[in-house]
Amino acid sequence: MVHHRFLSYYIRPRACFILLAIFLLASAGLSSQVINLGFPPVFNYKKDVYKAGSQNWDIVYDSTGYTWFANNGGILQFNGYQWTTYKMPNETIVRSLALGDNGYIYIGGQGSFGYLVPNDKGAYQFVNLSQKLRAEDADFEDVWDVIYHDGIIFFRTDDNVFGFVNGTLKSLWSSRKKLNYLGVWKSELVLQDSDNNLYSYAKTGFVPRKGAGRFDKGRISGAVTIGKDTVLITTIANGIFYVSENDLLPWKTSNDALLKNSIIFCADSGPNGSIVLGTSFNGLVVIDKYHRIQDVVQKKNGLQNNSVLSIRCTPAGNIWLGLDNGIDLVELLSPVRNLYPDGELQGTGYAFASHQGRLYFGTNTGLYTLPLKSFYTPAEKTAFERVAGSQGQVWNLTSSRGKLMMGHHDGAFSINGTTAQLQLKHNGIWNFVSLDADHVVSGYYTGFQLWNTSKDQWEPVAGFKESSRILYQQASTLWMAHPYRGIFAFSIEELLQKN
Repeated sequence: MVHHRFLSYYIRPRACFILLAIFLLASAGLSSQVINLGFPPVFNYKKDVYKAGSQNWDIVYDSTGYTWFANNGGILQFNGYQWTTYKMPNETIVRSLALGDNGYIYIGGQGSFGYLVPNDKGAYQFVNLSQKLRAEDADFEDVWDVIYHDGIIFFRTDDNVFGFVNGTLKSLWSSRKKLNYLGVWKSELVLQDSDNNLYSYAKTGFVPRKGAGRFDKGRISGAVTIGKDTVLITTIANGIFYVSENDLLPWKTSNDALLKNSIIFCADSGPNGSIVLGTSFNGLVVIDKYHRIQDVVQKKNGLQNNSVLSIRCTPAGNIWLGLDNGIDLVELLSPVRNLYPDGELQGTGYAFASHQGRLYFGTNTGLYTLPLKSFYTPAEKTAFERVAGSQGQVWNLTSSRGKLMMGHHDGAFSINGTTAQLQLKHNGIWNFVSLDADHVVSGYYTGFQLWNTSKDQWEPVAGFKESSRILYQQASTLWMAHPYRGIFAFSIEELLQKN
């Protein structure tokens, strides 16, 4: 008979988490390694939440903390809690936005452009600049780019560019040749026409660009400055290029084929020297400073859909995505990452361990593993393997005496690589706690088992029948907490003498 002291103290049962997550992996001794395993948290904002159109074409944020979205139903303003919609006078689609140094939000819409300015009550009102155009310039469809550069606001349509400065509005593109792109390359404003010729803005208009004056790799979709002097150019279907003195050269990544097949629709600079891409087929793609594709965040791991129309990185490292249907916020730098070791089963996670160069994840569907690495490609992140013989509920993973032990509904198992070997056939092993150099106690559904590791023998501890899921050793005492029956204290010396 095992003697124990009973303390009448109620504790609440431990809550299980729904998604298996890694919190820096510090407890596994991996804090010094860079781990990009798993997927960052994603917050979804559906159109019935922000109460406007489905498509979101552009994003800016201002110094007051507001984030603004160019939406099919108008201009959306979000303060972190509340959504407000400002409609265009003709209630048409808004395609593009820019923030001026005066704090105004400049807007490019369908058939009109202008800016929002707050009145004396703080409500924003739309000022229509396109009404100032001459009749021959006013016949345009969409304003695809609005850019603030060198004190001037530029509005690009399909065949014209308008400049607004000091209250004056004028046309800057007299040829009316079709245009593909307008963007800032470090300190240079660059225009691409439909014949892939490049132009730079020079005081009064656009002139042929010096150096690389033509880009025949297709339509430019974005430009990102990284570091002090590197300008990267993204294209719709041909990947990424960098601007050299006289040419635009391929910027190689770890998977150029993925980028070319994704359709890069928009781009921005991300945290820690990364760049973030919004694609039409593969959602958000994150490329680190070593040119490695670090993350691909898609519908299957958090996004509402895979078609990203606009992208903006905040100073805190969060990524706003304007989608073809909805808005998402990706917490790229979150210390918590979501993992689905069992794929589409997405069972509950209960245990995690790092052992002999592998990571192990215990779920209600079995034990899953993959090699421990400092960096995982998108394909490697989902290449989990179920450990043979581990099917069913896993409760615990503990490294003991150089072995990795698994507490399982079907008993106690030792784990060797990708194989589980049964050590004790017993219904419901919760845990393993070392008592001394040769003994480990294991709690199960109706008591304890004592494992003599030197003899590799298991013996039940007689006289105690309570479920022993929560065990803790303190000096010469073994504590057990039961969610309904209280806390029990056992003399370790007595346990070892009687067994």
